[in-house]
Amino acid sequence: MKILYVKCNSERAKEFQLQTIIYEKDGQKFVKKTALCNEALPHLFKMYNNYANLEQSIINPKIKLAKIVEKSEKSLTFEYIEGVSYEKKYNQVSNDKQKLNNFIDEYKLLIETSFKITNFDSMLVDDNFRKIFGDFDYSSLDGIKCFDGISNIDMIFSNIIYNDNGIYIIDYEWVFEASLPIDYVLYRTSLSYNINFKTNKLYKNIESNFIGNNVCKISFNKYSINYYKNKLTIDETKQANQTNQELWQRVNQTEAQLEESNQTNQELWQRVNQTEAQLEESNQTNQELWQRVNQTEAQLEESNQTNQELWQRVNQAEDELFKINNMNFIAYIKRYFKQ
Repeated sequence: MKILYVKCNSERAKEFQLQTIIYEKDGQKFVKKTALCNEALPHLFKMYNNYANLEQSIINPKIKLAKIVEKSEKSLTFEYIEGVSYEKKYNQVSNDKQKLNNFIDEYKLLIETSFKITNFDSMLVDDNFRKIFGDFDYSSLDGIKCFDGISNIDMIFSNIIYNDNGIYIIDYEWVFEASLPIDYVLYRTSLSYNINFKTNKLYKNIESNFIGNNVCKISFNKYSINYYKNKLTIDETKQANQTNQELWQRVNQTEAQLEESNQTNQELWQRVNQTEAQLEESNQTNQELWQRVNQTEAQLEESNQTNQELWQRVNQAEDELFKINNMNFIAYIKRYFKQ
């Protein structure tokens, strides 16, 4: 597995802390979202319902959702969508005012015509809505366009991908069963890309409550300082991405070297084991040979003992033979002189 991108949302409250990884395996790319703690599991697996609900709300046949392809105890894996992101399109026109205005109009039209739409009714705001987005007077929003029952509030440029098969929404983490104003989604996008949409002052309060009392459980001002105000410029983002890419290349190279080293070590350990087996076999053979040597030495010692006894007998026989020969010689001399 080759890791291409990593992002951790550790600044969030525990129940929303996720890690996102883009990786490549067997030539195919995937996106994997993992809960960083058990408290975040319900939020992670809610994306199953988000997918089904959001799919039912789509009215533009060109709009598609990145599919979930695998589930584990703490993660969801999504298909990776190749294509051109809306963020890339934004970067191409951001320095041209006229092109940027046309781009913004195109984006607004896409949001307004892709999902089921209704008019906002403050009388339908329930306790759950107020818990998430704040206990405010929403009557100033009555009659404006809003999503009809299912709202994906995180349709920022980087979450929209164009390719030959359609227009893909690749992230549906923040989908709610509520009718939220389309302009609120546009307002949230403007915070990420430093662009201006005509907006209601209430949206800042809604976002402040959503971030401060739910997602991060810190003040919106502090969150803005940490995120929106210090958001990298396009050039800085490109530089950071280039640096990250180089670092991940090093990681992948190191992993490859480590895998090669492990393979070499495995081969060396196989040789060690083979050598030990041969040595053990050789020791067994040597032990058998030494047993034969000891047996041979014992037989040789026994043979030497036998030879010593035989030589004693030979010496005794020679002594007796010498005596007999002397006796015979004396007897012969005596017979000779008697004649």
